[in-house]
Amino acid sequence: MTFRLAALDSRHSARPIAACRWRFGALLGIVLAAGVAGAETQARLPASDSGPMPGAQDRVAPPARLAQRATGEAAATTAGAASVRRAPSTRGTHVVPSEVPAGSDATDVRVNGQDFTGTTRVLVNGAPVHTDILGPTQLQVRLPSALTARAGRLDLRIVDAGQESADAAALVVTVVNPLPRLDVIEVPALLAGEPAAHIRLIGKAFRPDSTVQVAGKTVETAYRSPEELIGTLPADLLAAPGTLPISVVTPGPGGGASLSGQITVTEAVFPGRFVVFTSNRRQSRNHVYVLDRRGNRLDSLPEANSPDGSDAYPSISADGRFIAFQSDRHRGQYDIFLFDREMRTLDSLPEANHRTAFDGFPSLSADGRFIVFESDRLGKPKIFLFDLRTRVLSELDQANEKNADDGLAAISN
Repeated sequence: MTFRLAALDSRHSARPIAACRWRFGALLGIVLAAGVAGAETQARLPASDSGPMPGAQDRVAPPARLAQRATGEAAATTAGAASVRRAPSTRGTHVVPSEVPAGSDATDVRVNGQDFTGTTRVLVNGAPVHTDILGPTQLQVRLPSALTARAGRLDLRIVDAGQESADAAALVVTVVNPLPRLDVIEVPALLAGEPAAHIRLIGKAFRPDSTVQVAGKTVETAYRSPEELIGTLPADLLAAPGTLPISVVTPGPGGGASLSGQITVTEAVFPGRFVVFTSNRRQSRNHVYVLDRRGNRLDSLPEANSPDGSDAYPSISADGRFIAFQSDRHRGQYDIFLFDREMRTLDSLPEANHRTAFDGFPSLSADGRFIVFESDRLGKPKIFLFDLRTRVLSELDQANEKNADDGLAAISN
């Protein structure tokens, strides 16, 4: 088989090659313009068998220039973004110790974290403090005494020189009050009815915001030192006799209440306060009465007096609680009795009285323990002593004389 090869002259072969080159260049320019620069202009390139169109090179050049411009703008944007990118934020994870005692001198704490640099600084409650950079993961921070003077919260923010404080999360150090200790209470004689009184409390770890509490009530408190407080007792706490618990309380953070002590309010001494006497104002019979001069209150002693007998010759203890007197309420025979004004009870004293003799004219000791009285149980009036505590009756042989009348006795405390 024979193949015939057609001979092509140079004029016919050059025209297809030039047309192909022209079409390929135009197509590449369109792709670059659409993909890189987003150009919407479409190059219209007519085909020609006679060779490249005049100005074809000019149509290829603009897409290339667009691609170069797009590449430059993207590079500029990237460079601009890099110029405003912020350095990584420093971050603290924890602080040691996280609590410091109130009233401390300048105190060092350590902050652990990451990305600490030579420009790292620490703000405490918004104010810069001295900071030593121990490494990229640890700082030493000096808390001045002014910041630890009172209990409360300290916010530590770790920032770089180019950062704002608000961009950093806070670590917290708590300034805590100590637990107070009460050792001694110095108190004057506290008398019921006084308008006010001052007490001195001595102990340890008192703070300026510590307060004195009496019977659960906070009273006016003056801070003198960590070892001394002065409390003022108001009139309402002194209105009546009694025992009052007292303690020192320091608020939180920390703090608390000390162990309690006690103070005693006593009945005020009123010289000659009680007067006991006999009166026949009721049905012309003698009865015993008590006047409390401090309040001008009269006690008619209804539990002690007999409606059908004669009650007389009273004697009263110093505190006004006990009254000894004689009464003929039993078959007209006089016996001695003891009345307790506090308990409102009457004691008929069976160990002291004689069944058939006269027993009367009692005198009560000031402390209310002894009654000395007259009795004719031995045929003549004689003096006897009755001990209310032991319930023992004694004849005072050394005082009595066998052939004489002895009676109308009185006794001291």
